[in-house]
Amino acid sequence: MFRQAVPLAAALLALSSAAADSRLVYRRSTPIDTRTGVVVLRTVDEPIVDLPADCAGAEPGTFGCAQERRFPRAYVLEFFLERREQREGEKRTEIEERGRASLLLSLDPAERKGFDDELRAALAALSADAFAESFAGLGPTTGVFGGIAKRSAEPSWSCFERGTSRQTGRYERQVEGGRVTGSGWTGFSEDEVALPLCRAGAALVSAPGAGAEELRTTPAARALSETDVAVAFADGLRREAYTDDLAPLPRDLVYTVTRTPGVKRSESVQTNDALVQASYTQDDVKVSASAAPAALATAPVATNAWVARWTVETVERTMGPLPGEVRLSGVELRIALLPTLPPVPLDNRGKSVAPEAKETYAVELDSGAMLVEVGERLDDAAALDAASIESAVADHPAGLGSQGWLLVVCRADGSADYRLLPTKAVAKVENADAFCAAVERQLAAAGID
Repeated sequence: MFRQAVPLAAALLALSSAAADSRLVYRRSTPIDTRTGVVVLRTVDEPIVDLPADCAGAEPGTFGCAQERRFPRAYVLEFFLERREQREGEKRTEIEERGRASLLLSLDPAERKGFDDELRAALAALSADAFAESFAGLGPTTGVFGGIAKRSAEPSWSCFERGTSRQTGRYERQVEGGRVTGSGWTGFSEDEVALPLCRAGAALVSAPGAGAEELRTTPAARALSETDVAVAFADGLRREAYTDDLAPLPRDLVYTVTRTPGVKRSESVQTNDALVQASYTQDDVKVSASAAPAALATAPVATNAWVARWTVETVERTMGPLPGEVRLSGVELRIALLPTLPPVPLDNRGKSVAPEAKETYAVELDSGAMLVEVGERLDDAAALDAASIESAVADHPAGLGSQGWLLVVCRADGSADYRLLPTKAVAKVENADAFCAAVERQLAAAGID
């Protein structure tokens, strides 16, 4: 076969005009600062409470005495803001109190059921952001609490307490001729009313039958660690390649293909010192290869290769009133995919069969299918780093339509390995500096920094 040589300058020009592309292959967002609103709800039926009351003969509203009274139902709601941080492998949880609300309600059975349903619905509708305020933004006369007076057969009471701040209130309605003609709420801040009433509500926390029910909001992220895995690549493959366009196999390499009827999928790897022997079987076809440390030819990188720069970059994003982001250091990995002569076919006795003589060989690579599968594999990776990318790319990725592929991985530390796909035969590249420099030149020629 005769073929005119292609000058190196022309080869570089061909690659520089090859299709270059950049894609986001995978993104993982991990909350590192989340806030969750928590309400601990206790319901106590028929508690007996000492209420502030006027003494006999005293002026109304002096509340100098106490009056024992049984309420059909009482509620105690404790509000908390839970903050969880996870940075650099360390976890921290902080719980901040947002106040306690005690409700002593005089409601008949039908009204108790309606109020209970509305209260739980109101609590379930709260967002984590609401817990930035005391009582998650609720108050004695807001929302579901605003209807207590209309429902109360007799005066009901409440205490909203946070720290040293207390607000108590009495809910009552006016009934004339069996009809409710009005209702109202009266607030008290005097210690004569607030202290005994709030203490009575706090005592209900440990009352018999006051089991705690915890209601939690959906966690709201205040900061995210967002890691992107991206690839920039240049496709300089010749879809119809002459023999001398193909990357020569390392010396003494065994690369064969045989038929294995009945075997749908299997693989094996054996290591003996620096020699790795591996096979990969799928749909009755077994590809076997052996690999040992070797120097690789650099010229095919310029004339017939798919080269790529992989990056992993993490950004810490802060949400809220002052959003921002901090870019953390990333990692890089460079790879080259080079077509080689297909594996040598073996007959049923394991002997080589003379391959069909061809002037050109079809080179089939579907970059899109390969990158989709790599992204799916990264979704299962515990960590996103150079090692996880290398594993995802090297494990017989999809998209390699033709047989005979040499994959070279160039790492940031200057080392490099080559693999004979689809097997896991892997060995050290002895001239890593020269080979990886050739990959860098091709990336630069395609405008990939």
